[in-house]
Amino acid sequence: MFKKLQLFLLSILIWSGAFAAPIIVEGTVTSGSIPVSTGMRVQVSYSNNNDTIAFTDSLGHYEVTIYPSLSNGFIEVSYTNFRCIPTDTAKNQSRFTPNDTVINIDINSCVTTPPVQHFVIKGNVFNRPQPLSAIMVRYTINGGTTDSVLVDSNGFFARQVSVTGAGNVFVELTDCNGTNQQLSLPFSPGDSLDFNFNYCPPPPNNYSGTIKFNSQIMTSSQVYLLRYEYDFTKQKMVFVDTVSLDRTGLFTFPKKVPSEYLLKAIPKSNNDGFVATYYPSGVLWSGNSSFSIGPHTANPSSIEINLIAKKQLSGNGKISGTVTIANELQTPGFSGTGILLLDENENPISHTYASNGLFEFRNLPIGKYLVWLDQCGIPTTPIQVELSASTEEVTDVSITGNQLGIGSELFVGKEELAPVRTLVAFPNPFRNQLNIDVLENTQIELINALGQKIGDFNLTTEQDNIISTEDWPKGIYFLNVHSKSEDYSIKLLKK
Repeated sequence: MFKKLQLFLLSILIWSGAFAAPIIVEGTVTSGSIPVSTGMRVQVSYSNNNDTIAFTDSLGHYEVTIYPSLSNGFIEVSYTNFRCIPTDTAKNQSRFTPNDTVINIDINSCVTTPPVQHFVIKGNVFNRPQPLSAIMVRYTINGGTTDSVLVDSNGFFARQVSVTGAGNVFVELTDCNGTNQQLSLPFSPGDSLDFNFNYCPPPPNNYSGTIKFNSQIMTSSQVYLLRYEYDFTKQKMVFVDTVSLDRTGLFTFPKKVPSEYLLKAIPKSNNDGFVATYYPSGVLWSGNSSFSIGPHTANPSSIEINLIAKKQLSGNGKISGTVTIANELQTPGFSGTGILLLDENENPISHTYASNGLFEFRNLPIGKYLVWLDQCGIPTTPIQVELSASTEEVTDVSITGNQLGIGSELFVGKEELAPVRTLVAFPNPFRNQLNIDVLENTQIELINALGQKIGDFNLTTEQDNIISTEDWPKGIYFLNVHSKSEDYSIKLLKK
């Protein structure tokens, strides 16, 4: 009854213009949830830095009337409890509007808070666009607090997060396709959790990868990527296409099963600091036996082609000459005139493109070199050149690229050293059986694409040589032939 009378009198005073709109601020002050004693001082602050005080009664209750000069704002009530160890200043606040006449604000001091602990969120964002743009990784703690962290120029992000106990963290990123990639892990204080994202993920059912030089991802302005596929009918590599690189430096091409590919990364100019580089790792330049299976057999989730750097040369030597490409090789993927210079151990040293059929390498130290026409097996044997103190320049190297020089088996299996004369295997590709005709008694061994022997056979000219292949898995096989005349290898495909 008294409070209603008080409010009535205040309203009369306001109406008469004697005071601003009053607000009664009241509440209870407790210490560890127990009401404080009589006469405890309570500080009340409100708009425009106005302050007043109130004192508690025997039940810990306080009450004061304030006259804000603003129609909207905040009221903050604080109480310092010197009996807490350490001394605790408890605060609480509430917003007021012109319609408020009574506002309750309670204060509880000497509250024991859990100790603050931390855990770490960190990770990497791969395949970022070039040029780099700002990327944010968002995280949510226990379904409540949400924040974000900026990814740096190297694709790394890290944030120390304050927590009071264990829980779950939800991390997400919007990728270059506008899709939200989401990851979640449980955490405990002290944990360091890794979250890695592929910013531009490749399409499904595709091979994908990057080309790197000195650990930096190359772009389409720096390198060409040629793709060759093994033709099981012609038994050689054929050019398919020039694979494009997207703005992140990522390349993709569809998975074709079964198939075998050779990938070749080449510089765009003579000024680039790397040589032509092949995937899988390298080729045998001299034409000796090699075994180098393409990505279908290896079935990698990601292909990485690491470019081979040109060597820093300091000498007075020079090797130069001419290049002629036969008409039958004036086709995409073969008609280029890239020349590789190798040392005597077949390690790439330098690379150049012939101009108007002329090429040269300068600043060469004295030593033995191999000059190789870089055309996917043309020629299978490089030209040997030696520079000495008396002959520091060799200027008459002549290279001809023609169909007879191609040895595609050099890249995908054992080199076929001679034409098949004593044995014919058909059909190729085959399905449920393999027919073999021989002109002399022959021993063969069958090897699968993993290099595992799956059978030995002795074949004669007097019988029909039929091998049942119904139970064989689809894929690539090698038929190693051993006869009186010659040894060689044939590649087969089961569909």
